[in-house]
This record gives sequence, structure tokens and C-alpha cells, in this order.
Amino acid sequence: MSRSNRPPIPEATSRAHLIEFVRRHQDRITKAAGSNTQVQFNNGGVFGASADLVWDTEDGDGLGIGLHHYGNEFPKVHLDVNYGYLDDLDPNTGGGESVAFGTGTTVAGKLYYLKTDGVWTETDASPGGNKGAKELLGIALGTDPATHGMLLRGFFQMTGYLVGTWTPGAAIYVSETDANGDITAPTTSGAFVRVIGYCGEGTTDLIYFNPSSTYIEVS
Repeated sequence: MSRSNRPPIPEATSRAHLIEFVRRHQDRITKAAGSNTQVQFNNGGVFGASADLVWDTEDGDGLGIGLHHYGNEFPKVHLDVNYGYLDDLDPNTGGGESVAFGTGTTVAGKLYYLKTDGVWTETDASPGGNKGAKELLGIALGTDPATHGMLLRGFFQMTGYLVGTWTPGAAIYVSETDANGDITAPTTSGAFVRVIGYCGEGTTDLIYFNPSSTYIEVS
């Protein structure tokens, strides 16, 4: 069948179908990465198309597919991830890699670790506390981990739960203040030091959350 006579590619109706949708129809997408192609989309019940499509749901569920580029630079690989709109994040919101498991009552923006009983608990780097030294860490995205999720890695506007002066590029550590990040590494004897990410740039309190898997104890 010639390309001009091929039936239109159907709409991918859900996240769950997206991977299967791409796999099933990839033989009908002939453009190489880094080149223009048209993608048909449903816009309020009306189909449209664009050769430079940027589909984002900034005010929706966070799903995005884009061919957006910087200047004249198009993506050079098949999967090119760009976290856009970081300056538009509201306080104590963010996104990236998240999970929706575990129990407990959380506060959006606070830092937690996952206990062996499955309860997300506030971190504390203080001597004798050692809450979050080597466990899985997450920033709460709401009040219920199983409903709102926990951010494991990504970008977050950590307003109100960041100790010290936010400085672009600076490392952030688990704080001796419960459930907070800290620009300064703990120095109290017996406290633990664990990097959880770095300050971003452009908007105060924006951080790149990417917890280290290692820690040290202050002697």
C-alpha cells in the first residue's frame, strides 16, 4: 500500500495504550529522529496536524509529547526529554519520576523516607535519628502517597522546606530539620550527610531532586 493510500493512524486514547500504539504503528512513521513530520491530534473533537508539534498538558495530567527544539536544534535521539515550564511551577509542586505506593499522611513539599513497614516518614539527619540515611527518599506530591504520589527524581519547587540560602548549582542535603532539605551539609557529630539534589536556576527554591545512594557519618 502506498503511503498516500494508507488509512490514518488511530488516536492513542490512554497512557496504557501509548507504548502499544507506537509499537504497532512505528512502521508507518518514516521520518528519522531530528526531522520534521506531521502528527495528527484530537483538539476538542476536531482533528488537526502540525509539522512542529508540541503537545503538553501543563494544566492537565502532565503527559507530553514534543518535537519542540531550541533555536534550530532538533532532538538528536529517538527519546529526548525536556522538562519545560520550570519557571511556572507553583510552590511545593513538581514532576519527573514518581510512584504511588506506601502509606502515611504527608505534606506536599516535605522530604520523606520509606520505612520497612511501608510508611513514608519524615527524614532527619540528626545524631541518633538517622531517618533517611540509606532508605528510599521521596518528596510528597500531596497528602496521600498512594493517591498523589511521591517524587523519586525530577524537578520540584521546594518552597518552605529548604533550609539555608538557595544558590544556583549548590548541593542540597538531608537536613537535621525534620523533612527538609539543607543547602549546608550537617556538621554535628553523629549526623549523616547525604546529597539529595541540587539547586536549579531561574526561580528561587527550584531544585533538581536526585538523591545519592550513599551517605557518610560526621565523626
